[in-house]
Amino acid sequence: MKNHVSSCAVIAFFLFFVSVAVYAGDGVVVAAPSSTEQHDRSVDRAALASQEQAITTLRGLMGRYRGTPKEAVFLAKLADLERQSASLKFRVAHGETHRSGGKKPPDMNAYKKAMRESIRTLDELIRKYPRYGEIAHAYFIRGRAYEEIGDKSLAAKDYLHLVTSHPDSEEVPAAYMSLAGFAIEAGDHDRAVGHLKNVEKKPDSPHYPFALYKLAWACFNLRNVEQAISYAERHVAYYNERRSDRKKAGGLLASADESFRENMLLDITVFYLEGFEQKPLQYDVPHALKLFRDLESGNPLGRMLARYAKLLRSHGHDAALIEWKNLVLKEEGARPEALDVLVVACEHHLNKRSFADLVAGARDMIAYYGSFPAHVEMPKARKLLLDAAGTLQTIVLKNKGSDGVGAYSRHLAAIYDAFTKIVEDSDPRIPRVHYNLAETLFEIRDFEGAAVHYRWVVEKSGAIKTKDRLDPADAGLKAIASRYESLKARGLVPKELKAQKMADKPFKELDAALVEWVSWLDEYKDEYGDGKKNDDVADNFYFEANRALYMAGAVKIAVERMTAYAADHPASRFAIPSVGLVLDTGVAGEDWEYVHSTARDFMEVRGLGGAGTTGGKEFERRLYDTAAGAYYKIIEAHHKAGGFKDVVGKAGKFEKNYVRDARFPDVLSLAGNAAMTLGDSKRAEAFFSRLLLVSPKSELAPAALLARASIREKHHEFRDSAGDYLSWLQQYGAKAEKKIRQKALALSWISGSGELLERALSTKQVCISELARDCATHRALRSVLAAGGGKDAIAAGDMLERSRKSEGAGKAIWAVAALGGAGGLQYHKRMQAVRFLASAWDDVDPLMRLALLPVISEAVPAAFSMTRAELKKISPLKPNARSITHRVEMIREIENTATRAMKLPWGRIRALALGEVASFYIGFSRELKALPAPKGLPAEELAAYEETVQKLVFPFEEKGQDMRLKAFEMASKAAIDEKALLQIATPYFEDNPSQARALAARKLQQRPAALDVALVARLDPGGGWRSLDRDAENATEVMRADWVEAVEKRNFGRAAYVMHAARENKLSGDVSLALMRVVALAAAGAQAEALQELKDVAGDLGDSNEKEAMDLVIDYQKYSYGN
Repeated sequence: MKNHVSSCAVIAFFLFFVSVAVYAGDGVVVAAPSSTEQHDRSVDRAALASQEQAITTLRGLMGRYRGTPKEAVFLAKLADLERQSASLKFRVAHGETHRSGGKKPPDMNAYKKAMRESIRTLDELIRKYPRYGEIAHAYFIRGRAYEEIGDKSLAAKDYLHLVTSHPDSEEVPAAYMSLAGFAIEAGDHDRAVGHLKNVEKKPDSPHYPFALYKLAWACFNLRNVEQAISYAERHVAYYNERRSDRKKAGGLLASADESFRENMLLDITVFYLEGFEQKPLQYDVPHALKLFRDLESGNPLGRMLARYAKLLRSHGHDAALIEWKNLVLKEEGARPEALDVLVVACEHHLNKRSFADLVAGARDMIAYYGSFPAHVEMPKARKLLLDAAGTLQTIVLKNKGSDGVGAYSRHLAAIYDAFTKIVEDSDPRIPRVHYNLAETLFEIRDFEGAAVHYRWVVEKSGAIKTKDRLDPADAGLKAIASRYESLKARGLVPKELKAQKMADKPFKELDAALVEWVSWLDEYKDEYGDGKKNDDVADNFYFEANRALYMAGAVKIAVERMTAYAADHPASRFAIPSVGLVLDTGVAGEDWEYVHSTARDFMEVRGLGGAGTTGGKEFERRLYDTAAGAYYKIIEAHHKAGGFKDVVGKAGKFEKNYVRDARFPDVLSLAGNAAMTLGDSKRAEAFFSRLLLVSPKSELAPAALLARASIREKHHEFRDSAGDYLSWLQQYGAKAEKKIRQKALALSWISGSGELLERALSTKQVCISELARDCATHRALRSVLAAGGGKDAIAAGDMLERSRKSEGAGKAIWAVAALGGAGGLQYHKRMQAVRFLASAWDDVDPLMRLALLPVISEAVPAAFSMTRAELKKISPLKPNARSITHRVEMIREIENTATRAMKLPWGRIRALALGEVASFYIGFSRELKALPAPKGLPAEELAAYEETVQKLVFPFEEKGQDMRLKAFEMASKAAIDEKALLQIATPYFEDNPSQARALAARKLQQRPAALDVALVARLDPGGGWRSLDRDAENATEVMRADWVEAVEKRNFGRAAYVMHAARENKLSGDVSLALMRVVALAAAGAQAEALQELKDVAGDLGDSNEKEAMDLVIDYQKYSYGN
């Protein structure tokens, strides 16, 4: 018993000591703040050191009571001390940040570590002593510690345990508040309301008003406006009751509570606006004022009124804002904030450009000023009106002449009027207002009103003291200008003067107002002018007087006055327009010869517009332009009348005299078109080229470029023509027709220039999506013709892959490109290339077929011959089934490929392909026969082996010989070229010597006449082939010359294009074209097809020529061992 008492005494003493140490430290910090921040931080660190010592002491003491009921008390106290230590560390960390001027962020590691130590202590307490008397508090402070270190999940877990397991604990309301806070942060306002309602049940809790505040906002976020306002009203009522209780006790409500209450009042305006937007009839403007008044009648009400106005403005409720403004002015107009509401509304009207509403607000300001002239916000109201006036002034200036500008000006006048009524009469800004009003009236074309206000400034502004002194001379001149505009509006001074033919009508009296205006001008000149003859103001209105005379019909008199004026005042800026009107009078009569000669005369007058000045130089240019323009009109008239020779002739004179004139390109265009009409295309090309040189960016350039491209195409200058088409497409071809893009691409190809074709293919206006396949085809074609196909295995393989991925013509052409480098391909890829070519050949454009013909005539047979030469290497034959089977399968693949190749429409390729397959079979049979018999076979078995080999070889030998015969017969009958024929005939004759002798006996020994251009010249019944000139004007002659050149240079694509164009443009008859095809086919390697074409056309050549043609066909057949 004594020991128990003693131990209890020790515990009690220690706890008392620790409490004194801790709270003494806290007391020092709270009750005795130092005068400097450094002192405060020193105190914090001292308190922290004391706290740490207490914690260390307590932990040491706890060791004696481990496992006893007293341990729970020590753990609870230790947790409290650790939390207090964490608080001090928090202060120290932020103190360091404060001392660094905010440059160093607070180091919260020590604080969080202390909090975690507290949590560990509480964990031990709760785990060991779940029935500890203060266990609810332990759960609460652990939840709060978790919350402090940011672990809200564990904090919520402790809070939920507390409210569930210890609902009567005094910490329950605080726990619910934290749980509600977590829910609000997560956006789960329904859950927040559930937690807060538990606090609502405890009106005596200090958390109660905060719960009401959060409930109001949670309901608002749930769009339950009615409930939100209800909670807000209860919140206000709560503090109203506390205020009443404090007043009865002779005190005041704490300032923090007053602020909290006012915040809620201001928030109610937000809630109400949401209600208005949800249910405008239920939450209308009048009810808002009633609600606000019911809640508050003092100064905060005024702030609520202003706050609600701003909310209506920010949410764009224009009509409601006006209604609110009117209601506040009527019901609460005595409040200072009423002007705030009015200013908010007017600012909104200004921002929304609702000037009619702004004017109404300005009138309200006048009424308010009558009651509260010294209101602190009145300067802001005045500034608002001036800002509005400035805005309107800008709008009026920008929109002068438009239909609605009058309304803006009336608003501006009303605002200026309102401003004059809310300032003192002596306000120095009033003269500027009159001046601005005059400016406005002038801009809205109320010229008489403007003159009145300008004259007010002239006559009265001098009596008002102001730093913003207005210039009476400026105002006077503007008054004159206003009257001038008034006269012009009445039709007495022309707004725009239309030149007339020369006429002499009776002089009409001037209007009295015009005379008065002139007298104002004289008065102004006497007061402010220098009275000199060349005075600019006088000259200006003198010029206008001449224009008025001109408009009145006294044209001759006006012209004479202007001519004399220009002579007397050559340096005046009105001399130029005077002379201009004189010239325009001649132009109006369309007497271009007169205008031209008159302009030339004026060009001799020096100093008009000021010698050497910018104006004088410009006038010289205008005289030049007028003379040039008149001469252009003369040329144009000839063109319209069909005088094309005159157009071409005068174009040269125009270039001599007016080459700098802007119409020079127009003249060149007219001359070019005239030359084309006259059939002089070379001269037309020269005119168009000159136009493109001097004015490449003019509107005429596109048509000129196309015309020149067409002319060059007509003359078969394909390279230059393609260049023109490409230039046109690059500059103007965004919406070009498809045929122009195709023509540019085709001409670039047939020009034979790889560089030009590359340019075409890289021009985005050519290779649009619609022509993607065409461009892909030409890229493949370029690869075939530019470099003869692939040069190595990589290149050939790449081209074969492109063939595989392509469709249509591109597939065939890429295959040809790959075959060009077939030596670098494996045999099966060569065969694949041949198959790709055969499968897509029908998709290849006929023009391209002829261009490709020389390549494929060699490449396709070469693919088979190369494979045959490599056969023993790639498939060595051995006396076993596997080796023989592999060779047979390989030959079948080659035969299948040859079968497809024989579908190509060229006899040479078909015969050579068949001959190659025959050689594969014959070679296989002979190689098989030559295989050595197995060693050591008895005589009887050896004989059986040889018999078996013979039976195996025979079908292949027989098939090969049959194919070789058919290949020879095909070549002989078609009369393919001699080189290819020998490739087939030689092995055939070697195997069949008797047949060779018989055929040799009947073979024509002399080589037949060549299928060349000379043949066309001999056989074409139309003639005209003996002398060809590419520069001739005759399109047929140019076409033939270009075709001959293309064939001789082996540019078969160009030859095909020329023949196609000749047919399209009807430059050659069918017979001539057929003979041209004969020569082109023969030159390209298709002799068999050329002879067939010659045979087909022979009947149309006339008797003698028909015999020559048929004899030639027969000679070629005899030369080929045929009958």
